[in-house]
Amino acid sequence: MKFALSAALLQISSIFYSATHADAVDTVTVACGGGIPNKKCPFEPTVVSKTEKYGARCCSPSPFYLSELKSDHGCTVYGGTVSNIPSSGAEEGGEPGLYCPWSVTYAEAETYCANLGARLCTEEELANKCAKSTGCKLNGVLVWSKPAVTPAPTASPTKPPTALPTVPPTKFP
Repeated sequence: MKFALSAALLQISSIFYSATHADAVDTVTVACGGGIPNKKCPFEPTVVSKTEKYGARCCSPSPFYLSELKSDHGCTVYGGTVSNIPSSGAEEGGEPGLYCPWSVTYAEAETYCANLGARLCTEEELANKCAKSTGCKLNGVLVWSKPAVTPAPTASPTKPPTALPTVPPTKFP
């Protein structure tokens, strides 16, 4: 009986882990393409499945096709949207030979930006309007964002204690 109960608990915990792990890997945040939520885009950043379809805005520390540096917004990356390279999910828009990622999956959005020599903008870059008004009329809709990278902890976050006090002891009254 103990063995059967342990096996059942192990199976349940394994299912829970799989579901939780899959959720962390298979979801990402979408945010307003023109910056923080406003009248044009009243949506808060939302976590969605990577298989859903949204727009894409691209960012890079280096200039890329039709990108702009919005230094007046404090941006340190170039933002852009329009491409001259056909890409899965992107549609021809605006002018002949130019493509827009209006409705693409997360994987298609990553490929679209990579083809431009860029990456998806982070949620912070979108909020700072680093890619606002860079084409394809995506200011008022939700677009994919690249998850922020959390820096790894340092190997030794604090200094070892000293042998002697570094500050003289206080005197009591």
